Amino acid sequence: MKNLKNILKILLGANQLLRVMSSQSASVYANQVISFLIPWLVLTKTGSALNAGTVAFAIGIAALLGTLTGGLIIDRIGGRKVSIISDALSFITALLLAVALLFDFFAIWLVIVSQVLG
Repeated sequence: MKNLKNILKILLGANQLLRVMSSQSASVYANQVISFLIPWLVLTKTGSALNAGTVAFAIGIAALLGTLTGGLIIDRIGGRKVSIISDALSFITALLLAVALLFDFFAIWLVIVSQVLG
């Protein structure tokens, strides 16, 4: 009976780890898709590779700064809160860009600001 309890404890821990890894993988995948699609959207809307490169550069700089400061922020606020806040900001900025495109408003500054905040 003791061995069965240990086995169940190990399996429950593996299930929790699998859920955490799956949610993290989904978040990283979504961020990678966005970082590919946004410069492509800028290229198709403006026809300028310079504008697309500028947006891609801004996204890369924002990712670098987030990576460098992320640990400090997580230590101060907590991992769960930071994850919720960052996913909420990503959702809001994607929604902002979608609404702007819905109303046929497209400005490079809006794309850069939304992606840096997201």
